[in-house]
This record gives sequence, structure tokens and C-alpha cells, in this order.
Amino acid sequence: MLDHDTARMASAGSAGTGSAADGARAILRRMLGLAGVVLIAACTAGEESPVAFSRFALDSTYDTGVFGLAAGGRDLRVVIVGNPFAGDRAAFEQAVIDAMQGRNLGQQTNFTTTPGPDANETYRVVLVFGAPADLTGTQVCASDPPGVSPGPYGGGRLDLFAVFCRASEAVSQLAAVIQGADGPGDPLFVELVGQTTRGLFPQRSRLRHRRK
Repeated sequence: MLDHDTARMASAGSAGTGSAADGARAILRRMLGLAGVVLIAACTAGEESPVAFSRFALDSTYDTGVFGLAAGGRDLRVVIVGNPFAGDRAAFEQAVIDAMQGRNLGQQTNFTTTPGPDANETYRVVLVFGAPADLTGTQVCASDPPGVSPGPYGGGRLDLFAVFCRASEAVSQLAAVIQGADGPGDPLFVELVGQTTRGLFPQRSRLRHRRK
């Protein structure tokens, strides 16, 4: 709803003077971050979520069709950085993938660390556990695998930084945090991964979709 309302504001501004149109576009850009927060909050409406979100951002080319192109009805590669519980790596990655399945909005996809030949190799999701606070989506997508050194986890605050990459570009990104989790099977950890997956792929229709 918020995207729809801001789109109408931009359209109305363009019908007036040039300065009014510029002002409307500036308002639209400033509200995109807020729109993401509202969309995520709507996913957990009626219940108190244990997951706190921040640093939501969308590239100007993102809309629902981008996700469909990248992953609709096919595998979508997931790169997992860090292991906060210091246990078996394969078991941890499988727990993360299981927590992601079916949690995205839009078309059905198969999140996997080992994509098959049907996967669109241009796109991937990167999940960084224990990410530095100043890490950006651009830095994450710049190399594959990303050159990130996750911080340790001592059983308290657990940070997750998620980025949807198109080659070296960050298409969407989102930071999330929970306070404490005992392991990858903890329902709190499952919600961290699941809600982050949902928030990373918001339903968004743009007035015009054109890639150069």
C-alpha cells in the first residue's frame, strides 16, 4: 500500500511544475526505506516479533518481476557466511536452508547452497551471520565468495545481514537481529532466518521497469 501511495504522489508531482516533480521524487526515494519496514512489519501483524530489522534498502531496478526472473520455479543459490554456533558446518547450512524454504513472498523457489543447472547464475542470496555493523550490500556482492570476516557469537545478540545480489550489484538488503539463540534448531533462530528471507523479497510494483 505504501508503494502505491508514494507512486501516486510522484505522479501528481510530475503533473505540476518541475520543482514540484523533483520534490515528489525526493519524497518517494526517502520513503522507500520506510516502505520496507512497513512491509516487514505487516508480515508479523497481530503478533510480537522477536526479530528487529534495520538497514533495509532496495535498488531502483527491484520489483516483484526481478525475483521471478531470478528464482521463480527454480533453484536460487544461497551463500552462507559464518557459523555462530561453531558446530557441524553442513548441518548448520542445512538448518538455514530449511528455515528459508517457503518464507519468501511471490513465486515459489528452492533456496539451496548447491543449485542445479536450472538456476540463474547471475543471482544469489548471501547471508552473513555476525556481520560487521558497517558492512554494505555492495561489499558483499563485490566478490563471490564475499571477503567478510564474521564476528564471534557468545550466546547474546545475533546479527544477520542478508543481501540479494545480481552479479556484483546489491538488489535488496536487510539487517536483522535477535537476542540469544541456543542453536540452529532454536525456534528463535528459525524465525530470524525465515523473517529475514521474507523481508528481503518484498512485493513491489514500480511505475516503470526498464534496465539499460
